[in-house]
Amino acid sequence: MIVQMFELVIDKSKTIDCKFILGIDPGYTHIGYYVIKVVDGKIHDILSGELKTRTEKIKRLLEERKMYRQARRRHRRQRVKRLYGTSKFRHPRWKNRKKHQFQPTHIHLIQTHLNLIKKIHSFVNFDEINIEYFKYDSQKALNPDISGVQYQRGIQYGFENVKSYVFDRDGYKCQSCGETDIGLKAHHIVERNDNGSNRPENFVTTCYKCHHEIHIGKRKCPVISKNTQFRDSSVLNSCMPTIFRLLQESKFVVRKTLGSDTKAIREYLDIPKTHRTDAFCTAIRYQDCDNFGEESGNIINYQQFRRHNRSFTSRFEDRKYYSKGIKTIQARNRKRRSGQDKKEDLSLENYRQIYGYENLIAKAGGTIMKNSHTYVPDKKSGIKFRLGNQYKFKKEVKTIIGTGNIQQRIYHTKIEKKLLFDTFTQIRKYGEHLLCNTGIVPI
Repeated sequence: MIVQMFELVIDKSKTIDCKFILGIDPGYTHIGYYVIKVVDGKIHDILSGELKTRTEKIKRLLEERKMYRQARRRHRRQRVKRLYGTSKFRHPRWKNRKKHQFQPTHIHLIQTHLNLIKKIHSFVNFDEINIEYFKYDSQKALNPDISGVQYQRGIQYGFENVKSYVFDRDGYKCQSCGETDIGLKAHHIVERNDNGSNRPENFVTTCYKCHHEIHIGKRKCPVISKNTQFRDSSVLNSCMPTIFRLLQESKFVVRKTLGSDTKAIREYLDIPKTHRTDAFCTAIRYQDCDNFGEESGNIINYQQFRRHNRSFTSRFEDRKYYSKGIKTIQARNRKRRSGQDKKEDLSLENYRQIYGYENLIAKAGGTIMKNSHTYVPDKKSGIKFRLGNQYKFKKEVKTIIGTGNIQQRIYHTKIEKKLLFDTFTQIRKYGEHLLCNTGIVPI
């Protein structure tokens, strides 16, 4: 076997000097990017789009983990107290709690920006990064005339906490019934579970009776809240210096662009405000606006999916009771629990109250574990789908954004809440598997 090596010879006289610039519009839920090429003073667009992050899901996952952890510890204390008469305190076995500068949400958002830039660089070898560097002033948004010492003396200045300010604002009386002589409560107009804030605008003063009736649905909340949220901007304000510093430490030329500059370019070109267009206004300069022609580049939008799913639990099954010769379930569990509100879902205790002490056959419940954690798309065992996988069906590429029960049905981006395939068997029969994507996926 003979191997012949050839040298790549480039005729520099026939090459064109050009420069590739990447514009980034940072964001909490959406990040805009725009790649332009500068040739002889003229600007051409190459690639642009937006990335939908999963930063909001990080907080939910942490809260869910906290809920399970607290439940485990509570059950352990109850078990120890039942056995020994007192709940013992257990000292920490390992000192493995590291202190980080940022919270997990901040760390994830910073890494998402860097991963997006790294992915774009794999397509286009740009030389310069222009990033919109800003600091959102939340107090200025509420009060445009604020200045000086007013930043330290806000609306709650002189009050002990938010609750005392809300009571004073509402005149120490219930805003629903007008009572003042009974106990008062500061009620969340938009509940925290519904992404409500702890700002004064989201509180209203109610008495204990009205507060209870509002929660059980017998009375409507007397006020409609705007539910002003500054979580996204505050998190981004904390992350911006670190993102800019990490980019400066890289091999790229990094340049700051202020929000006032992008606004001036956007108004001059008369284009709508989106994350993608803001990234374009960040990439170019004001004096180069007339050198840009018509938009003709590719638009690729991305969505971020979870890379690792370490859950070994598939589902939890109840204890079931059957009668001899009857295949249908007669009762579930020994005692009634929350969620068993249907008449057919009787507990063993309720069943015996209605039908007497009939002999039933018990089938033990328990935790059903997943068969495998390895992704095997062509086998029935293991994980059938991962969010972000792509299939080709009827000459169209589909990206999976959700799965149904036990992964028998999947959903794609083109038809929200409608089925792309009915069963896993039909996917294997009519669809063509293309990519096993995770992380940042084009949609």
